[in-house]
Amino acid sequence: GGRLDNVLPDNWLEIYNRLFELVDVRGDAATYFSGPRFINLVRQFLPYFANYEQYIDERNRQGKSTTRRIYYFDILKDLTPVVRNQVITEILNIIRPYDEHRVENIELLLFNKHSKEKEPVKDQHDRKPVIFISYSWDDENHKNWVLQLANRLLKDNVDVKLDRYLLRTGAAMQYTMEQAISTADKILIVFTPNYKLKADNRKGGVGYEYSIMNAGLYLNQTTNDKIIPVLRKGSIEESIPSFMQQYIHLDIRNDDNFENSYNDLKRDIFNEPSAFV
Repeated sequence: GGRLDNVLPDNWLEIYNRLFELVDVRGDAATYFSGPRFINLVRQFLPYFANYEQYIDERNRQGKSTTRRIYYFDILKDLTPVVRNQVITEILNIIRPYDEHRVENIELLLFNKHSKEKEPVKDQHDRKPVIFISYSWDDENHKNWVLQLANRLLKDNVDVKLDRYLLRTGAAMQYTMEQAISTADKILIVFTPNYKLKADNRKGGVGYEYSIMNAGLYLNQTTNDKIIPVLRKGSIEESIPSFMQQYIHLDIRNDDNFENSYNDLKRDIFNEPSAFV
């Protein structure tokens, strides 16, 4: 029907939040969209759209917010679906070489939502599990080990949220972490003595993540199907905060046995029963 042409997709908020996260990396000149850059891109498709100065003046006159997150949302919301998709597609094409993985996730949300009847079944099977990895930055070796683990999971069709990917310059750490933790299907915690120290003392990023996760666990004490504890260094007592010691953990301390441990981890992530069951 003609009148429904301007209806936003059901998942519009999720699409927009993911899109804004992509274009809001300050300091990354290739992918960062300032106000003028964003509006110039819209003007490629709508030549009569106000230029940046005119648009901001008009917002000020109307008493509307000139925060980029808010007015980009308003601009896209008011476009027709055809132009909106053209603008978003153009942005994604610009960012694709730098962040192909997250661009693809947005494209799936944007273009796979038309067949409403088939959608739920399709989603269950085709959607990549989203994993947030929480770890402490002990030293370069440990950081690299976590990064390699994350990259390998990405190759194995897991959507990994890792601070090294998420916290490019300028992202608000606490907001980013909260979003990542709340939207993840599973949280992989890499335990080391330093992690326990920071978690117990609520220090830095680890302390903050741990507080959020702990609150979630307290609410759900009977079932923990979200958190996958992984022991990387030290003993259980040295490395795992006391409240978390009650959960079964994966022991990945021995690099010689890494392949077996990694396969166990993958089974946990994809909720597949162990081969021995």
